[in-house]
Amino acid sequence: MVKPDDVKTSLDEGRNTAALQQATLLLKKDKTNPEAKALKGLALVRLNRDDEADEIVKELRSMTIEDDDSIQTVMMCYREHGAYRDIRNVYETRYKKNPDDLELAAQYFMSMVRVGDLDVLPKVAMDMHRKSKSNTYYFWAVMIQYIQGRTKRAAGDAAGGTIHLTMALRLLERAVDDESFEMSREGLRLYTMVLQEMDKFEDILALLDKDAGAGYGPKRLLPEGREVTQMKINCYKRLNRHADIIATSTPTIQDGSDDWTAYTNVMDAAVALNEAGDSSFTFAQVDGLLSAAFGKATTQDKPQRAPLLACLEWHARMRARGDAAHTPAVPAPLEAFVALFKATGAKRCMFFDTKPYVSLMDDATQRKFLDECSAWMEADGAEEPESKRVLRSSLLALYRRFMGRHHDDDADTDALHRDLVEKFNAAKPCGADLKPSELQYSDTYALLAAHVAVDAFARTDDRAHVDRAIKLLEDAITASSSNPQLRLLIVKLLCLQGRVYEAVPHWEALQVKQIQYDSIGYVFFDHAARLGAYDTALSLLEGAATFTRSCEVDVPEFLCRSFLYGSFHKYEEFVRCQEKLHRSLQLASVVCERFLLNFVRTKFTRARVTSWLQFIVSTLPPPSALDDEKTFSDNSQAEVMDSSDPQARSPTSGDFERMKTARFNYFRVRYLLVQTVASLVLSRQSLAERAEALVDAIARGAVLTAAEEACAAAVASPDQPDLETIHAVIEVLSLVSFTVSIVQEWISGDAVLKQPNGEPVRVNKTVRQTVRALAEAFHAVVVNKDQAMARVQGVLSTAEEAAKTPSYKSSLKAFRAAFKSSNH
Repeated sequence: MVKPDDVKTSLDEGRNTAALQQATLLLKKDKTNPEAKALKGLALVRLNRDDEADEIVKELRSMTIEDDDSIQTVMMCYREHGAYRDIRNVYETRYKKNPDDLELAAQYFMSMVRVGDLDVLPKVAMDMHRKSKSNTYYFWAVMIQYIQGRTKRAAGDAAGGTIHLTMALRLLERAVDDESFEMSREGLRLYTMVLQEMDKFEDILALLDKDAGAGYGPKRLLPEGREVTQMKINCYKRLNRHADIIATSTPTIQDGSDDWTAYTNVMDAAVALNEAGDSSFTFAQVDGLLSAAFGKATTQDKPQRAPLLACLEWHARMRARGDAAHTPAVPAPLEAFVALFKATGAKRCMFFDTKPYVSLMDDATQRKFLDECSAWMEADGAEEPESKRVLRSSLLALYRRFMGRHHDDDADTDALHRDLVEKFNAAKPCGADLKPSELQYSDTYALLAAHVAVDAFARTDDRAHVDRAIKLLEDAITASSSNPQLRLLIVKLLCLQGRVYEAVPHWEALQVKQIQYDSIGYVFFDHAARLGAYDTALSLLEGAATFTRSCEVDVPEFLCRSFLYGSFHKYEEFVRCQEKLHRSLQLASVVCERFLLNFVRTKFTRARVTSWLQFIVSTLPPPSALDDEKTFSDNSQAEVMDSSDPQARSPTSGDFERMKTARFNYFRVRYLLVQTVASLVLSRQSLAERAEALVDAIARGAVLTAAEEACAAAVASPDQPDLETIHAVIEVLSLVSFTVSIVQEWISGDAVLKQPNGEPVRVNKTVRQTVRALAEAFHAVVVNKDQAMARVQGVLSTAEEAAKTPSYKSSLKAFRAAFKSSNH
């Protein structure tokens, strides 16, 4: 006999399917059991069946629940489903019945924080403060007033925001004036946050000075250090007290600190004083300060980067100003580069630290830098361990590529590739003692050799060069399995060749998780489904969907923790993270792609599809959001792969913007396809307007892979089609989006589509003609938008008549089986 505890055990052990079956058995005995319903909802949530879980939550809302065990289970279901308003309603009802219960009051407070209902919270917090005499609740009230002030100001209500901020400030001033009130460190930070929002920077400085003299207790609350110094610097900047910035930062530099911000603060302040005509701290004084720091850094045993990089930064700033009136009297770029190579050349970070400054040296000076570093390695660096020599040598190889030596007109690519491979093989023994989790010293050579091979492919279009790069990377990965750059590059090259299934193990080895789905997921997500790896794509999308749900559950809990632990300054970070994820283009794409793949590959009843579509459409942004690209936040990390290509050959910010625009256009088309399918299933309305929007999106965005969406949207039938018809349309149209070459090969008969049993699909002549016509329309969409609609509609109307024949249906049946097996 199944009991609720059995279901909970299954859920705790991750056996969600078994938990669903057990909960279903419980409900057969008692359909009104709220605990059983909540347990079933939990199992559905963890199985990513959100639409069905949503139906369970709707049923729970209408039930009256009294016993504590059932309430706790229901609350857990609400929390994991993200139904925080339902949690708020439960706690509100219980709080009104027991207003003196502090624990219940705190839970009610947190339930309101999760949903952002802040209006009544100051009163609740102050009630808890009066009943418990705990200052913690007092600061909760202040924080709520602060949040409301910032929120209203951001919404354009400056007057309303000022009222809340003034109330927060008065509460803090009252606390400070009360000798019995014990101020805390987080309370003092909250005080500075309120003052900063009100632009009271002089008051912040006075507050910090008072705290330095132990004015808020037996000892200072904010210890002297980088935090306090940076707070003062920020105030000085807002008050244009540039001389004070210099006075605060100069001792840090003179003490030989490696604090980069101290150097940039001095340079910023000196430039601001110069532009204001103030000669209290001249450029010559900056030269003297930086030169002294440079000399000290080059004579001490512990290597430092900041003093050496600061000289390069000062050269770059003076050159950017175009002011010939001052030539920096600091070590020249060549001297700074050589000094950096000697101090930090055995560290991988040097190349990326100095990339922005390589242009300070002309071609002759760059060659001199390479020669001087090579000579130093042969002389003074000869006694270094072999591992350091390998790292320094590979660093010079990176500089040679970045300086354009690999792309000179007289460069012998084959010889260069062989040389790098030989150095890679020679360097491999140096890392024999390294742990598997550590990067091998030879990895840089492998990456460089692979890039050289890709250069050769780009020039000759000979795919043998890509094969060479892939084999070399696979060799490097056997010893350096934890190097993400090796994995990312081989994933990209394998997808370039259409070998998507071979790329899967490398992608999985990267162990992409959590926020990485949003930042680097596009590297593989954008290829997997388009190249036919449907099972893999669906698995990846399920993982991304799980992350999305966990964010919806976790971020509100983090908001609560910022109150529980008094870390008020973290609250805004969590809110920004929440807003960023809510607007994420990648995660919105996950919703669309996950539905479309499931819809094509899985058999559903109309009721199941209807329920799912209703849920999907409700979670996606409204169609009006597609009008403005800025509605979405493309959080993809465009520069996730390290590059040592010359500046002239490297992607620019404009290239990255165009990439993001292309991804947004592709999402628009996929979004509209979901809406099209929803219209086919959920209503009988005409799709003419939506079809027009699809073709317009494709024409303007040149999204070649989206022809199937335009075709599907053109199905403007007044009658509601059955699911079989919808499946057939999408399956045939999805073929067009694999790649143009695959479509053309299949049409001409050069490629054979096989069923799961290995038998070839015998393609009905009408099917072949339909696909050929769709392929032609596929090109027409981009070439001539006006003709595209009529052309697509004509193809489909012809196919509609042919679809009534038995041979057509049998072809689609065989094709569907082959399609679902991904055996292309």
